[in-house]
Amino acid sequence: MTGFNERQFEKTELFQEQVEKNFNTVQNYWFRALKEGTVMDGVEFNEYNGVYVKKWLYDDYSKRKWGTYDKKFEYNEFFKQLYKQINDDELGIKVIDTKRVITWDDTEKPHDKTKQTSKTLPVIIIPDLETCRKVFNKKQQWEYSYNVDEIPKCLIEDD
Repeated sequence: MTGFNERQFEKTELFQEQVEKNFNTVQNYWFRALKEGTVMDGVEFNEYNGVYVKKWLYDDYSKRKWGTYDKKFEYNEFFKQLYKQINDDELGIKVIDTKRVITWDDTEKPHDKTKQTSKTLPVIIIPDLETCRKVFNKKQQWEYSYNVDEIPKCLIEDD
């Protein structure tokens, strides 16, 4: 059989579902964000021009439950795994890791429970939603439709 390669085959929906069941918790967290179009408790994906305080993002990840496979990554490993989901050298897509002065309305309570209304914090700047979805699809070698009503069962949190 000339030209036959058992590693090259057409990916089926069933096969992709199996791949999703093997996602680690960071992949599940990121996939859920892409499906819902939100990051950190319903914050619209591009609401803050893609700038997210790292601690707040990690806290949001940490409080989630993923069912039977609930291995949480430590802070640094979480971001290392997250960057793998977003960065794509071929497409020139990269997360920017920096510090920014974050200011909040003094009527809101900041996540760190201080009385400050601004603080320099480590942040990441994530590309827009459509770019992130494009990169994820490429890495998964699968074209997701990102219909919010069709969130796979493996991504639904247990209470």
